[in-house]
Amino acid sequence: MKKLTDTKVTPMPNWEDKFPGLTRQFTRHGKEVWYVRPKHHGERIRIRSPYGTDDFQREYDAAITHSEKAPGLKQVEDIKSLAWLITEYRKSTAWLSLGDETRYQREYYLQIAQAKSGHEKYREITRKSVVAGRDAHTGASARHFVDTMRGLFKWAVDTDHLPADPSAGVSYPKRKKSAGFPTWTEEEIAHYERKYPIGTKERVWLAVLQFLGGPRRGDAVVLGKQHVQRSPQGSEHRLEVVFKTEKSGGLTEVTIPMLPEFMEVIAAGPIGEMTFIVGDNGRAITKETFGNYFREACMAIGITKRAHGVRKRMATRAADRGASENALMAMFGWIDPRIPSVYTKDANKKRLSRANVTLLVPPSDSETELLTLDLDAELKQNKLGPPSPSKGEGETSGKLKQIR
Repeated sequence: MKKLTDTKVTPMPNWEDKFPGLTRQFTRHGKEVWYVRPKHHGERIRIRSPYGTDDFQREYDAAITHSEKAPGLKQVEDIKSLAWLITEYRKSTAWLSLGDETRYQREYYLQIAQAKSGHEKYREITRKSVVAGRDAHTGASARHFVDTMRGLFKWAVDTDHLPADPSAGVSYPKRKKSAGFPTWTEEEIAHYERKYPIGTKERVWLAVLQFLGGPRRGDAVVLGKQHVQRSPQGSEHRLEVVFKTEKSGGLTEVTIPMLPEFMEVIAAGPIGEMTFIVGDNGRAITKETFGNYFREACMAIGITKRAHGVRKRMATRAADRGASENALMAMFGWIDPRIPSVYTKDANKKRLSRANVTLLVPPSDSETELLTLDLDAELKQNKLGPPSPSKGEGETSGKLKQIR
């Protein structure tokens, strides 16, 4: 789970008076987290149920009276309950081996399942129950819920807690057709560069997104001098940036030579000691903060698109200039060939259209003549008529008539 910030936040109305000893914090992603410190001393106790629910009240009451477990979570002691299964799952290797982002995301859905159905016997949960839980969510939230349940019940089957997986066969809700993040245009890139000239931190931000393989935000904010290496002897460029992508869990390595255009921008800065991208104080920032800063910088100059749209523009630019699918995978850190194929197919369509547009030119005189050919007139002019049967054919026909 992500480390919590200690930033003071505006309290919700009346909650401090209603729940003495209760504190509210936010994770770096803005998720609300509640703690109780009985009589303002001792170890804090986490309240996992959603604020305002009956389970929240029971957990608070138990914590404030020094109970080891909240009454709302007594089900955890029942080894037949879903709450117990979820608690054990959180201790498992299957759960701990997930990435931080994945665990953080799925923890939300586990808490919802525990608050709503923790008292249910997990062996009595059916596919219909999982479908009902899915349908209580919409869009991406429904897909995340299904993924969370699949992880939980697959582990339960692997550890012999369940004979069969009730989430098996539960499909994702149909996605609405969408192109995703809007792609930047070349005109918008040029407009941004005019508004944020070399020597501004905003220009460094765009340069990182443009010239280092269109990195995702999580990679962009950590790239810095420590990732720069000398290129092999004989290479066209002297230096290159080498890093392993966050999304792949550090398994996919990307090598991007440093173009002169990029080196010019970072030479003017401002950049940090360890990262190219910095905030107002010259220090490194998180990917969430960077996303917010970049969006604000774009909106200030009339661009409503996001950082990921720059990545899509760079992939489009490379494909339009002839980059193959393998080249795009190397530059952008993709491991699924279906992703770069989207860009190469679009680029190929453009090339084919440009190469064959002359086929739309109006037909020449000779082509028009062929299209309006009068076959009957041509036959008369050449004194041609329909073929007549040969003598042999006529005799055969007569013999057939006699036989009849």
